[in-house]
Amino acid sequence: MKAKQTVYVNEFTNGIHDPNKEMLGPVQDGVHIILLQTPLGITVPEVMNRATITGSIEIGRHPGVVTITFLAPTHYLDKVGLTELIKEQYQRSLDS
Repeated sequence: MKAKQTVYVNEFTNGIHDPNKEMLGPVQDGVHIILLQTPLGITVPEVMNRATITGSIEIGRHPGVVTITFLAPTHYLDKVGLTELIKEQYQRSLDS
């Protein structure tokens, strides 16, 4: 398989690697990864804005690892069914 210069990511994988799915790479150094969808269904510019204002963008030690955090409005969490899970997790933290 020839190394790619550009990779398109069109689905959220939640960090799960599935050996039964087609591999996106290998990729060349300096690859361009084009994100076509975000986990909450919001636009990439909105993610960038929210990360700048209420979150962070961290570059990992391993090549290609980037972590983006931001405060997400509950209506986005409702759309993907995460609101109750997050409320439960934070309540546990407050109770300890």
